[in-house]
Amino acid sequence: MRTGEIVVAVHISLGVIPNSFFPLSNVWLGVTAENQQTADERIPLLLQTPAAVRFASVEPMLGEVDLSEWLSPWHIETLIGMDHDPRCDGSCRYCPIPVPVEEFVPDPPMLDWVICGGESGPSARPMHPDWARSLRDQCQDAGVPFFFKQWGEWYPDRKGIYEQSDSVLFGNTVVHRIGKNGAGRLLDGVEHNEFPEVQNG
Repeated sequence: MRTGEIVVAVHISLGVIPNSFFPLSNVWLGVTAENQQTADERIPLLLQTPAAVRFASVEPMLGEVDLSEWLSPWHIETLIGMDHDPRCDGSCRYCPIPVPVEEFVPDPPMLDWVICGGESGPSARPMHPDWARSLRDQCQDAGVPFFFKQWGEWYPDRKGIYEQSDSVLFGNTVVHRIGKNGAGRLLDGVEHNEFPEVQNG
């Protein structure tokens, strides 16, 4: 636990900051998750922390990242007529034999927003377009806002337009180093500018 977390925890335990203050309506908390390992380490800790909005910034994206575990409520399958989610321990209101209200276990917190972007700077590493597409599709399937910030220094092949630029074969795609301003922020021709809705009051 870090110093700031200790101070908040002590203030809560002493009654200086009552639990009812959380989550604060103006506090958005996020973590950087540049690859699957950091996502697995940091996102569970983020979701344990009270906040009005919790988000993951997958930037710079250095590998494919699966966030689906933290995007959809456990029981969304039941709501749309699919099989009951196997993660449930049998104590939810959607089970065949519902438990009393006082024993109901709600779905755990989920991510409210996902940001994605490539790396910039002189030592920038390229981002494969399929990684960004996968993250976009995960968010769309779960109904979670997706913000594509930038390609960074490298841009995926676009019919040889950048033949004079630095180019390398990256997986099954040729990427060109044209700078973040030239690369822009269109993913498959679309600018993704989604933000979460904030409930006031």
